[in-house]
Amino acid sequence: MVQSIIVYSFLFVFMLICFTIAAQKKSYVQTAAGNIKMRSFWHIELLLPILAFAVIFGLRFDVGTDYLSYLNGYIGQFAVGKGEVLFTGFTHLFQNIGVHYTIYFGVIALIQAFFFFYAFKREQFILPFLVFFLFMNGSYMFWMNGVRQAIALCIWVYALNYIEKRDPWKYFLWCLVAIGFHWSAIELLIFYPLLRKGKDYFTNISLQLALLVAAFVIQQIFMSLMDYLVPLLQFYQSIIAENQYSYSLESLSHNLGEIQGSGLGYLFRILLNATIVLYSKKLKEFYNNKWFTIVYFFFFIGVITLYIFPTGAIVLTRPFRYFYLFQTIMYAYFAYYLLKSRGSNKNMVLINRAIFCGLIIAFLGIFYLNLITTSPDSHLWYQFYFQMT
Repeated sequence: MVQSIIVYSFLFVFMLICFTIAAQKKSYVQTAAGNIKMRSFWHIELLLPILAFAVIFGLRFDVGTDYLSYLNGYIGQFAVGKGEVLFTGFTHLFQNIGVHYTIYFGVIALIQAFFFFYAFKREQFILPFLVFFLFMNGSYMFWMNGVRQAIALCIWVYALNYIEKRDPWKYFLWCLVAIGFHWSAIELLIFYPLLRKGKDYFTNISLQLALLVAAFVIQQIFMSLMDYLVPLLQFYQSIIAENQYSYSLESLSHNLGEIQGSGLGYLFRILLNATIVLYSKKLKEFYNNKWFTIVYFFFFIGVITLYIFPTGAIVLTRPFRYFYLFQTIMYAYFAYYLLKSRGSNKNMVLINRAIFCGLIIAFLGIFYLNLITTSPDSHLWYQFYFQMT
């Protein structure tokens, strides 16, 4: 536990410092000819934190529930996954040249972190907040768990830039790359026609709050109909997961109940998500761009689907896990707004600062309390690979 606190804290603080330095610099520079162009992403203060992330998570052992499956597949040279072309080819390449598994996992972490942070290259001001919530909200653990889908997810987040630019060919190309790492990414192809014009689908705050409440109602209806749904769910999981996850009435009910819970962290996030919905009009006015509209769209879709199908139901949530990361992204944008927003209403500014401080303290408390109280077999505590040899 102590080692986990030290390693995670060191990595998190180092990345935070580097990205804060990067955020202080202008995103755009003036050329000798007097033209304005975007500042290059290829600077040491941006690359070092990504490399540090890759090194630390390359050297890990048994961090993430699926880690041992990928490790055994890599060492034993048997397939892990469903034959995705790029992931299989990537793995075979490393196996054939005899690369140690720490480098294999390090490169995977490098791909994940690079595409995720590179997606925000035009908004480098948000990078310190992104890395804060990536750790404090626990999103980094999904990257360590659902390795293949997490690679596809990070590539897709980058691909969203091409929806904003209305460049369908590059968007579809990067989606195909994502599909090469996880078949479920095929669903992401549908979002270009939906979002290319920058339409804001969620403008009515009252309707959004009603939908949020409805998500919990649907969840209760779902649980009450469990006796009738289990055979259908078993058939569904046999198709999507090739019997990797086994569901009985008892196990599914237990998993849903365990994850849903009533802990303070769970309730805090519900309150936070509702608060962001209440602030949504102000946030859209503050950022005032198509990129933020896209981010908010996936944030709200992620929130609704999360509360309908809690994360414990792995197979049920598989199609929606691409959207859950947008809570972390939205928390970053919300925190930045709270810190930087100005106005004539001084009381509102003070309230925003107070919410910001409460947000930071709460997430720090949740993160470290989770590390302290979790069980040794949770696959959360950090171990170096050489400690297991």
